[in-house]
Amino acid sequence: MKTLKSILFGAALLVATSVANAKPNNANFLSKNDVVSVFTNAVIHGNLQNLEQALAKDVEYTIYRGTKTFKLNKQALIDSFKASENIEQSCQYTTSILSDVDKTMVLRLDMKYEGYVRTSTITIKQQGEDWKITKIETQNS
Repeated sequence: MKTLKSILFGAALLVATSVANAKPNNANFLSKNDVVSVFTNAVIHGNLQNLEQALAKDVEYTIYRGTKTFKLNKQALIDSFKASENIEQSCQYTTSILSDVDKTMVLRLDMKYEGYVRTSTITIKQQGEDWKITKIETQNS
């Protein structure tokens, strides 16, 4: 009986170990289209769902305002989005893909307000099976 218990315990341990080491389901990873949607929803609609997951840990966010340049790290970027959470922007917007080669996509987001246009260029890169925003540059014209 002890032998049977030991065999069952060993089998259970083997199954538990293989389940813990199994690759996560691809549903947990964001595709590049998912990342575009997450970012657009955050900027335009104030919906921050999955934003943190869509941003690379070393994301660079640069804002050009006239002669001044502001740089934000990931936490500062998230904090700035939280300040406008659930706020719908009163603008018309368009997105266009500037480049989509191999594991990198560059996207342009134009937000047209009354009197000016805010343009963001977003770089999205594949990191493992996941896609992440690695760089954002924003300017008004």
